[in-house]
Amino acid sequence: YPTARHWYALYLTAMGRRAEAMTEIKRALDLDPLSLPINLGVGLHHHMMRDYERAVEEYRKTLEMDSNFYMAHLGIGMAYEQLSRFEDAIAEYEKAIRISGRSPFVLAGIGHASAVLGHTEKARKILDELEQQSHWRYVSAYLVAVIHAGLDDKDAAFRWLQQACETRAEELLWLRVEPMLDSLRDDPRFADLLRCVRLAD
Repeated sequence: YPTARHWYALYLTAMGRRAEAMTEIKRALDLDPLSLPINLGVGLHHHMMRDYERAVEEYRKTLEMDSNFYMAHLGIGMAYEQLSRFEDAIAEYEKAIRISGRSPFVLAGIGHASAVLGHTEKARKILDELEQQSHWRYVSAYLVAVIHAGLDDKDAAFRWLQQACETRAEELLWLRVEPMLDSLRDDPRFADLLRCVRLAD
């Protein structure tokens, strides 16, 4: 069952269990080498393990299979952002925005990058757009928190992460390893949040 192995690999990645996760993702890929989500998962694994160059390579392999798979463009944008290749990151985010129809996930990515670059007004406009989208589609509180983390508004970031915890947002699985939340890790509230979602050591 490649899907089961894929999801288990993502769980292991989120727990920081690098070797086990890589074993499972390889097994999933062997079982279904043409699966876009599984190929994306390989890139995501390397991304969350902070191997951003390798992540970009894997995301690009996924795009060779389907150039309109916006999650791969999003992944490349996120990896480039961590490599401080902001111009390239924004270009990938904008591709993903066009293809996805302004997905909240992509808006969170470009919102975070804009915030880190000091483009505060643009980041806040994206927050406004996510608020508007929340009236007609699900917008995870986690994604809003990511932008506030980029703005270095820690109180707002933790407020939204707490809401994400209360609403059981699935993205909280990545809390231990998500690079975009690194600025929050030294705050005592982060440890409390890990306990809230039962990810504490």
